[in-house]
Amino acid sequence: MKNGVSRYRLNNRNKILGGSIMNKVQAHIHSLGGKFAEVTILQYNGDNDIIVEYNGKKCTAIYNIFAGYYVDDIYGVIKD
Repeated sequence: MKNGVSRYRLNNRNKILGGSIMNKVQAHIHSLGGKFAEVTILQYNGDNDIIVEYNGKKCTAIYNIFAGYYVDDIYGVIKD
């Protein structure tokens, strides 16, 4: 890590902004009280506008360089 930002994000930020990617990451999950679980990033529009899949549901997520990914699977569920 360099200044709290992972090498993946530094190298691929321009490639994934505004685009769709399928990448599995560990994230804090709201319904688990902030415990970690694996999620799949479906769309990355910016640090505060990320769409992920967790337990078969599409949810909103945010990214913070200090805490990592945070998924709101309670209030941030996206209905198709």
